[in-house]
Amino acid sequence: MGFGILVFGYFLSFAFAITRIYYFVDLVGAVLMFISFYKLKEYNRYFIRSIIFCVIFFLACVTNASAIIFKIYDNGSVIDMIIKSVRALAACILTVYALLGTRGIALGAGEEKIANRARSNKVMTIILYILVLAYVPLNTSANSSWIMYFMTAMYFYGALCIFMNLYLFYKCYAKLIPADSDDEVTKTSKFGFINFFNKKFDELELKKDKYRRDSMKLALDEADKNSHNTNKGKRQRNKNRYNK
Repeated sequence: MGFGILVFGYFLSFAFAITRIYYFVDLVGAVLMFISFYKLKEYNRYFIRSIIFCVIFFLACVTNASAIIFKIYDNGSVIDMIIKSVRALAACILTVYALLGTRGIALGAGEEKIANRARSNKVMTIILYILVLAYVPLNTSANSSWIMYFMTAMYFYGALCIFMNLYLFYKCYAKLIPADSDDEVTKTSKFGFINFFNKKFDELELKKDKYRRDSMKLALDEADKNSHNTNKGKRQRNKNRYNK
């Protein structure tokens, strides 16, 4: 459906952002998020807008990575602050639209808890990026103690927010299945790398569905067995009472 890819993409894009070291994995994460939004747009229109801002996010990540490798501009310069602000703003908007799309899919599937969690996460995400955008100009002079406290609090809050969004997307991956999943044929894309990732993640989806069906069958068999033993015990007790 797309949520499995989104879990990996979101993790790579944002989980390492709370560290002081840049690992370049946000580039891979942005590509995976683009693929997931491309798949999920079939189920909710909000993911189309996530695709647009995901492209902007990817371009900002490429610019940032190029600046680190080739020293295009200095850290803390005006250009650096603009690129980081664009990256943060794009990340905020693509996440908000992804949460709105997730809420729409959950409501359509009758999953009220997931829908409510998506709404709460949207508010948390907006607050997080307000803090991030406020911190970008302060990062150039982070010698003051109160700025350091602000940064620490923002990182802890950011870690919580990222975890909550990851957990939500994982819950969607585990519980939400398209109504036509049994008859669904994956549409091919013009982009070869999207088809490659679609194939790999479709294989994971099939394995997940098979595991779920096998688990449900085992649970039903165990319930039938327990029910049979219970009825057998009741008959034996009634027989003993009759014999007395």
